[in-house]
Amino acid sequence: MKIFILTLACLIFYTGWCSGLPHNHQHHNHTKISNVTVYKIKTPNIVGGRDAQPGENPHMCSLQYQGNHVCGASIISSQYAVTAAHCVSGRAPANYKLRCGTLKHAEPGTDFEISDNIVHPEYNYGAQNNNDIALIKVTTEIPLGTSIIDKIALPDQDSDMEPGAMITVTGWGYLIDVSGVDSDTLQTVDVPVVYRADCAHDYSMYDITENMSCAGYDQGGMDACTDDSGGPAKYNGVLVGIVSWGLDCAKPHQPGVYTREKLILELNGTVLIAKPAKAAKAAKAAK
Repeated sequence: MKIFILTLACLIFYTGWCSGLPHNHQHHNHTKISNVTVYKIKTPNIVGGRDAQPGENPHMCSLQYQGNHVCGASIISSQYAVTAAHCVSGRAPANYKLRCGTLKHAEPGTDFEISDNIVHPEYNYGAQNNNDIALIKVTTEIPLGTSIIDKIALPDQDSDMEPGAMITVTGWGYLIDVSGVDSDTLQTVDVPVVYRADCAHDYSMYDITENMSCAGYDQGGMDACTDDSGGPAKYNGVLVGIVSWGLDCAKPHQPGVYTREKLILELNGTVLIAKPAKAAKAAKAAK
């Protein structure tokens, strides 16, 4: 779900879902607004993109809560997928499933039950949606290496994306900012990385931390949207970001904000979420 900022009283159609999350999420066409002035989550659908083609995104899965699509997720190993922390924080894993191997989230795919949601230990620390990343552990191994189900490549090391570099974002979120309806078919769109300083200027009332990157066109028109949250941002097929939050969808000078790839680390065959210093400490302890 991609979070959008809104100042309203709490309007709850599904009390359990709204009350348990640190930020409000938009769940299909039901709006839930937090009693704290923060975000209206867009569980992104892609605005200004195109239909994804078979075999183009075999790592892409629909994260479903009580049978409904709420976020995107990317397979990173036979046991784990990665998504945004705000998609799962405060919710029981048993209420979720991961649907992979399909371009249409509401149609049959290969479903996986979830045994654990591992939220970054410093999620929201120091700023709203800081460290917005979580791992999803499935109960049975994901069969990798097929044309429709496979893992996405992880970066070898942390590095800032160059402004202007084109990243590819995928999701089942809204096609139009105010539509209130998810896309049936997986969408994909290419958007340019923007300077962090420019993004911080566009979002001057919010904190753009070192754990975030931004992408979008100055004129708007293309973007992730509600219910795209947790989905991947790729560069040359490598996962470089996680859809996190933004203001509205595809509006001028309101780029999408992504969790940076530096929070995804692979250590001794075990996928962990950690800042580099914490990962180094864990690696030393494991020797």
